Amino acid sequence: MESALFLAHHFAIAYLFLHFIPSPQPLYFLIAYHALFGIYMGLIFSPNHLGMPILSPENGLDYIHEQISTTRNITPGIFNNIFYGGLNYQIEHHLFPTMPRTNLKKARVLVQEFCRENAITYDETGTLQAFKEILQQLGEVSHISLATHLISDL
Repeated sequence: MESALFLAHHFAIAYLFLHFIPSPQPLYFLIAYHALFGIYMGLIFSPNHLGMPILSPENGLDYIHEQISTTRNITPGIFNNIFYGGLNYQIEHHLFPTMPRTNLKKARVLVQEFCRENAITYDETGTLQAFKEILQQLGEVSHISLATHLISDL
């Protein structure tokens, strides 16, 4: 049902744009819309996941440790809550993927308490700090990768 509604939505949008707006304006709009939407999605998901540990399948961690250690929250606030649409509570979202996002804020307090009691690192930072950590990790990886290629070429 979800797939059918997804396709119906996209066909309806395409039909409305092509039928009511003179050509080629709908095409330009759809290209701009999808490009901007892609950038927005990148800004939402990147700070929550990039720069975090990548675990191998045989890491030996249980579900809770795995979910908490591979993602970070973005510090809540009026702007972040609106901009991220509740996905700034990414740790809670990973632990409880079907929980309505309006409840993630309440779950955050419980998860933080659980992490304190069990000595689990709970990573929460501001947006700019998250991007700084991402850039640092990309820099480290690129230097290692460049050094590896240089050595292998010798």
